Amino acid sequence: MVGKMKQVKRHWIGFSLSLLFVGCISILYACYKYRPLNEERVKIGATYMTMNNDFYKALHSEINKEVEESGDILLLRDPSLNSDKQVEQLEYFIKEDCDVIVINPVDSSNSAIINKLKEAKRKGIAIVAVDSRLTDSKAVDTTILSDNYKAGIMCAENLLATKTSAEILLLEHETTVSGSDRIRGFLDTISGHEGYHIVASREVKGQTELAMPAVEEVINEGIAFDTIMALNDQSVLYHIGVILLFQ
Repeated sequence: MVGKMKQVKRHWIGFSLSLLFVGCISILYACYKYRPLNEERVKIGATYMTMNNDFYKALHSEINKEVEESGDILLLRDPSLNSDKQVEQLEYFIKEDCDVIVINPVDSSNSAIINKLKEAKRKGIAIVAVDSRLTDSKAVDTTILSDNYKAGIMCAENLLATKTSAEILLLEHETTVSGSDRIRGFLDTISGHEGYHIVASREVKGQTELAMPAVEEVINEGIAFDTIMALNDQSVLYHIGVILLFQ
């Protein structure tokens, strides 16, 4: 089990680094594409759904490194999973005359976020969405993300190959397209396979502090499960020990 955990972790670290590299290249392209003719420094505003996640910290670190090397300006804001706060941050970036906005949306279909991004685009600001797409593609210029539906398929294929049956608890983040795509890919793949059952699902927004009480709640309700399918590492790492304890 430990060996498999290490193998999976190495896989996702490599996958994430690939995403970071592609993201940095794309964002740099956007920066120089929209660089003013007078060669002033490009100002970039970045807002991720939460900075309480090592993935977004690593992503921002790589972007910041490239921006510093090019002598440009990067403004970081953390909405802490609050859509209204993210809208305020977008308004701030517009008032600051940013040339590029990098956004990981708190809610992929939130109309206020989408409308504010469209307003920014009308003012000539380039919009780069990372890790999750907006439901309205007209709100962005570039979207950089992994194939989350395929990732869900891969998780299901691994489960089918390693277990002959499973009682599955889903940990979801339904307001993000990336999170819902991953769960959908998983469900579509296990569909029709006897012995694999979804016994419960909980909304945890990909956060450890929400996933912990949610899983404890399921246990206290007497719902038996031996497998957790989560949308990301943050919502499941703590529970690896729980599953090993009950096996």
